[in-house]
Amino acid sequence: MVKRTDRLNSLLKEVISDVVRLQVKHPHVSKFLTITRVDITRDLRHAKVYVSVIGEDKARNETLEALNQAAGFIAITASKQV
Repeated sequence: MVKRTDRLNSLLKEVISDVVRLQVKHPHVSKFLTITRVDITRDLRHAKVYVSVIGEDKARNETLEALNQAAGFIAITASKQV
């Protein structure tokens, strides 16, 4: 039987991918970005999002910094879609 958190992890991965791809308008977010995994806590209050960025170190660092800056927007937008 698939656990509730496993289903939510999968759903959040898809939703966050869509939010980043379609709604985050930051010039440093690389187009070569993949959400690889989402781990949500049992109480559903926190999620850890794992990403993969293809490119040079500078582009990766800029993308990660831009995603951290947009984390609040991504969280609010994703929570409205779940």
